[in-house]
Amino acid sequence: MTKTNLGLTISLFALGSAAGLSQPVQAADLDKVIHDCRKGVDLKVSGQINQALLYADDGHESDIFIVDNDNSSTRFRFVGKGQINCDWQVGTTLEFEWESNSTGDIKIGQKDSVDGKLKERKVELWFKGPLGKLSLGQGDAASNGIAEVDLSKTGVAAHSSVASMAGGILFFGTGLEIKDVSPNLDGSGRLNRVRYDTPTFAGFTLSTSYSDNNLWDVALKYAQALGDFRVAGAIGYANPDPQGGDGLDFADIYAGSLSIRHAPTGLNVTVAAGNANNYNGGETGFRAAASVKHDAQVYYAKLGWLADLSNIGHTAFSVDYQKTNDFDVKGDKFHSYGAAIVQNFEGVGVEIYGAARWHEVDLTGVPDPDGIFAAMVGSRIKF
Repeated sequence: MTKTNLGLTISLFALGSAAGLSQPVQAADLDKVIHDCRKGVDLKVSGQINQALLYADDGHESDIFIVDNDNSSTRFRFVGKGQINCDWQVGTTLEFEWESNSTGDIKIGQKDSVDGKLKERKVELWFKGPLGKLSLGQGDAASNGIAEVDLSKTGVAAHSSVASMAGGILFFGTGLEIKDVSPNLDGSGRLNRVRYDTPTFAGFTLSTSYSDNNLWDVALKYAQALGDFRVAGAIGYANPDPQGGDGLDFADIYAGSLSIRHAPTGLNVTVAAGNANNYNGGETGFRAAASVKHDAQVYYAKLGWLADLSNIGHTAFSVDYQKTNDFDVKGDKFHSYGAAIVQNFEGVGVEIYGAARWHEVDLTGVPDPDGIFAAMVGSRIKF
């Protein structure tokens, strides 16, 4: 999920009972209570709005859309955190999405959707202490994010989920959408689950979660500064819902990603890959052979540069490439080429970005359709 730079923090402290005071609270007493790790309860309210202009051309028709950027959608959250004692914390997260005209769903010629829908993303509670963190409720599965580790700072405009920008656009004459052939095979998303994360040791954290219908996953994540290099990565397994919200049908997925950034130069590289076992494609239904189960793969690579070109904040550049094999039907090949730039305004939670992407697909048993070009400019403002 996306973290915010700024937040409105409201701290509520049980001053009377905690400090044993029957008289008005003095400054010294207040300071003592605030710094007592056993007594604090914090509520943080934060969120973001992310809007953009998107242009798409399928080789026959084109259109311009005003969209909510599905790479990092408009949302708001309430995060509560308190101390049980000096070793254990307890917390809650309520996070909601309000996404109108998502970049992942729009179609050429389709009327804009102005009726944004309020959708819960996280409704969970958690306990954290020396033995790790236990979470219960709707939230990230352990494997969520294993294919999306990215230190380029261009993720708001381009990352391994290439279908987040114009994913609903159809390849002309096929009934096949970009997102039908370009999954990044990231792990299970937000589920009603119980999740356990170990304490972090030498940069490594092991996580597992379990949800309804015997859905489970496991992930190993790493983040560490090694000299001049910042290194982050993840690898995991997920047994996802075969009728999940992404419309894909497979029994098991294995995926991972690795990102390395050189601090002095800002140069960075990101790679990701995944395999779907027993994939059953053909959701579009326009080829009879689609019902044959098979394995399918995805590969992704990105080169980036994080530069300090002005005193307003860093500027991030990237170029990337995704290839998938055997989505939607065995023998299909998909390629996506992208470029992105993101300008950060330091200290005010504002980013302005631009991105362009070219998609093409080689289909089995039918003529190949024209490629699809998409370009987007927008801004994300965090509060």
